[in-house]
Amino acid sequence: MKNKYRIILYPLIGLLLMMISSLNIYAQNYFVSFAAVAPNATTTYDSILVQNLTKGISKMIYHGEVLQLGHLGIDNTKKDQSVLDLYPNPCSDISDLFFSTFENGDYQITVFDVSGRKLVSLSNHLERGKHRYSIRGLHQGIYFINVNGKNFNYTAKLVSQSTTSMQSAIEYVSSQYESTSQKNLKTTNSNVLVDFSFGDLMLYKGYSYNYKKIVTDLPTFSNTITFYFWQCADTDSNNYTTVDIGNQTWMAENLKTTHFNNSDTISNVMDNTLWNSLSTAAYCDYNNIAGNSDVYGKIYNFYSVSDSRKLCPAGWHLPSDTEWSVLMSYLGGEYLAGKKLKETGASHWQSTNTASTNETGFTALPGGDRGNGGSFYDNGNYGFWWSATEDGSNKAWIRYMQSANSIVSRISFSKNYGFSVRCLKD
Repeated sequence: MKNKYRIILYPLIGLLLMMISSLNIYAQNYFVSFAAVAPNATTTYDSILVQNLTKGISKMIYHGEVLQLGHLGIDNTKKDQSVLDLYPNPCSDISDLFFSTFENGDYQITVFDVSGRKLVSLSNHLERGKHRYSIRGLHQGIYFINVNGKNFNYTAKLVSQSTTSMQSAIEYVSSQYESTSQKNLKTTNSNVLVDFSFGDLMLYKGYSYNYKKIVTDLPTFSNTITFYFWQCADTDSNNYTTVDIGNQTWMAENLKTTHFNNSDTISNVMDNTLWNSLSTAAYCDYNNIAGNSDVYGKIYNFYSVSDSRKLCPAGWHLPSDTEWSVLMSYLGGEYLAGKKLKETGASHWQSTNTASTNETGFTALPGGDRGNGGSFYDNGNYGFWWSATEDGSNKAWIRYMQSANSIVSRISFSKNYGFSVRCLKD
């Protein structure tokens, strides 16, 4: 009988050891530091937007801080992990909202109740940096605080325990602008904890003065992430995020310039009939609403992207059909590439965008198109991008992605159609 118990016990001990070992792996803390290389050798990074794409968590960290990836545990799950911080939360009367803007622009802070009803809203033009608002007068209940602006849309939950009869209000309190001088950068060397489990996909977006760069990583050990910044700015002073994929460097957002590289103005054609009959360069905003271009970029006809005055920023060019094919091959073919290129979630894509990982950092967006008769189609469902390669005298090759699948399709369209543009580094 003693031997029989030993036979049963040994496998159980082995299984227990394997479980303990597995728990140690999944509970592992990794420490990530950051470095930067830029065209201006004196430039380093100012701040980094850290996103756990698997968990849907975002956090802003600053120069000198070390990222600690690890499990927060039950006692720490109440700690806000988003770009928006609310304190105190729950609140009895007043809660302060803290967040960092990544770019200068107009931002709107809105309070919604659990039914989605807007209670109060405030808009301000903010510089890049840290900002503080005060939110007061919320009756007892659960609320959602949304901050929306240029390439910025985040929401945090606020619990109010107040019995106040005051009117709800949002008030701007203070700001601390991000320095563009290296001597003023933070050097705290403190650790910033972000919730992480083994196998989570991380995206890091680094900011350095006017440079922006995306790096993705699947952490398996502590390491240093280096941002190789590239100049990518158009004549409208738009500075674009870039990302390295294989041996190529792409823009990680859609083009939005209104001028060629020689500063000549591109025609903004709003009339449907005129757009449909054009054989010269033109651009438009989706549905002729300028605000759409803040997120999705401009829509261009082929005559603008093939113009000798050059549409892409200096040092960049419109990718050829072959260069798009190189990207597809690197990502495992056109049937797999879409999910690796598309932005995750349903903030911009339709809810059918469930398989996307954005593991490349390309962050493809569904900017839609301008098609037959000059009408607009497909924003939120499709993204279309020109190549530089013509298909006869009247058509050119494009690539497009759809929300519901992982395919990057290739087709040629008439040159007077309107599509988005991503540029490739020379």
